[in-house]
Amino acid sequence: MIGGTVILILAVSQFRTSEAVVDQTSYYASKRQILEMSEMIEFDFKNIGLGVPAGTSVFNEVTETTIEFLMLLDPDDTALSVVRYTEIPTDTLELDGEEIPLFEVRRIVNGTISGRSPARMSEFVVELLNVEGDPVSSPEEAKMIHVRYSVIPPFSAEKGFLKASNWSRTFTPANL
Repeated sequence: MIGGTVILILAVSQFRTSEAVVDQTSYYASKRQILEMSEMIEFDFKNIGLGVPAGTSVFNEVTETTIEFLMLLDPDDTALSVVRYTEIPTDTLELDGEEIPLFEVRRIVNGTISGRSPARMSEFVVELLNVEGDPVSSPEEAKMIHVRYSVIPPFSAEKGFLKASNWSRTFTPANL
C-alpha cells in the first residue's frame, strides 16, 4: 500500500515537471520569435521614408492587414525600395472558449518575400499617429508609428501559463 502511494506521488511529480518544461520551452521559443521579428520591424519603421524626395508620399497602401511604404534600404544605392508588410491567414486556435484566427506577417521588398513572422500571430497592428500620439485620418499626417503584435506559443497554449507573447513600440522616423 505504501509502495503504491510512493509510486503514484513520483508519477504525478514527473508529470508536473514535464508540463513545466514544456511551458518553459514554449516561453523561450515564443520570445526568440518575437525578437527576430522585432529586429526586422525596428529597422524598417525607424528608417521609413529614408531617401524619399520631398513632396513624394511615403505610403503606398495602409489598410488593417497591409502597410506598404517607400524607403532607401541600401545607402550605397539610390533606388527606392517598396516595403510591404501583409497578413496571411494560416490557421485558427480555440483558446479559453474563443476561436482566434492565426496568421503570419510577410515582409515583401520589391515584390520578393524577404522576411516573415511566426505563423502563429494573433495580432499585428500598425497605427499612424500625429505628433501628439493621436491616430491620423490620412497617412500624410503621420509623424509617428506605433506597432504591436502578439504571438501564440508554438506548444499548447490552452494548458500552459503563457497565452501569448506581446511586443509593442512607437517609432518617430526622421523622414516622415
